[in-house]
Amino acid sequence: MIGTRALRTSGTGALRGFPSRTTAKAPAYCTCHRDLRPGPHFICPRCQSRVCDLPMECPTCGITLVSSPHLARSYHHLFPVPPFAEVCEEEVSGGHLSCFGCGVDIPSQGGVRLRCEQCREVFCFDCDTYVHDSLHNCPGCEMKPDRAAPNSAALESIPS
Repeated sequence: MIGTRALRTSGTGALRGFPSRTTAKAPAYCTCHRDLRPGPHFICPRCQSRVCDLPMECPTCGITLVSSPHLARSYHHLFPVPPFAEVCEEEVSGGHLSCFGCGVDIPSQGGVRLRCEQCREVFCFDCDTYVHDSLHNCPGCEMKPDRAAPNSAALESIPS
């Protein structure tokens, strides 16, 4: 309820409800089907109506009902990893580079080398695909010192 109240007063977010899951011993009235239904239901946090599936708009009060995994799966669409730039052969000194993601040497002939423009780390084609299609975060950017926990600088200053 605290999160709902904060979103309602700020006016900047989309109002979402996180329903609780319950299993009734007897069939219960489902507002989305307008019928008695057996099995698990989700209870709207605003109006206490029962629905049988997520995500959906509550048929009674209109709030969008979601679970936290639904939000987590959709978050990467808001902040996609920018495309990596191909590293040309002239930039490669010493004949090869190692992929920051998997550590495999990327040959200068025939190997595709891609660089994140933010952290400047180099990735092989397979890791680039994994970063953009599945992981949705650049490992090099995630490991940058300025992304460390707020107390990490204080911990580093303590003599050992």
